[in-house]
Amino acid sequence: MIANEEQIAKKDTSYQQIKEKLIGKTFLLMGDHESAISTFINQTTCTQTKNILSAKKTLILEFIQRYENHNLRIIQQIFYDFERLIHVLNDDILENQNFLTELLKVFLVTCYEYKKGTLKTHQLSWNYLSTLVGQTIEQQNLSELKEKHPLYKYESSNFISSPTDILSLKFWEEILDKSYFNPLQINEHFRKTEYFSEVPLWVKLWKYRSLTDEQLIFLLKQVKTDIQNRKIHSAWEILHLWGIFLTYHQAFNIITSAELDSLKN
Repeated sequence: MIANEEQIAKKDTSYQQIKEKLIGKTFLLMGDHESAISTFINQTTCTQTKNILSAKKTLILEFIQRYENHNLRIIQQIFYDFERLIHVLNDDILENQNFLTELLKVFLVTCYEYKKGTLKTHQLSWNYLSTLVGQTIEQQNLSELKEKHPLYKYESSNFISSPTDILSLKFWEEILDKSYFNPLQINEHFRKTEYFSEVPLWVKLWKYRSLTDEQLIFLLKQVKTDIQNRKIHSAWEILHLWGIFLTYHQAFNIITSAELDSLKN
């Protein structure tokens, strides 16, 4: 008998008793992930895609083994979708190796969870910080809410930051729901990310999950100095900073009330 014992046990609590009477020996079938990934890579027709995936093979295997994502059929489908994306990217985008690494990681995670049926596109706009601001959720319930999110295990282990750091919700909806994206627009969108242009300080602080403790402390000092020296003049930027400071004050207690008041003056 070939079966997924975990699924049977969930539906039938008496399975272990029945198994003891009917099944003498159990064998666990393990897929050869490395050979399968090599085959999938060779099946891609775009040379650029083949080179990128081959160079990132260790990362792909980590994604499969570390997070137990063993559905190779979905992985193969993701490679085809990734090839379509790479095929339309301009040379200046493809030359940025750091960007390509982050793009592949986010693409693997988001597409895998979507194709598996655990992630809906509207959940990509879900943000840990915005959940905290203005909410009356108890800390215990908030932790449970975070852990139930399909992307929590990847973000909490620093495999990825937020998928919308790379692609906006609009593009994810087009890629996942419609299997379509505008080549010109997506190239321009990538050029506006932190991998190709200078990002305002408030944006870096908002994406705190992708920062190390040292980076966060450094950015906070830099922003506080700019505030004291009145180098920030944009009302829009001040509004964003006040919201971020309020979140840091309420959720993490690393911003004082006095520092919050400094943005009002």
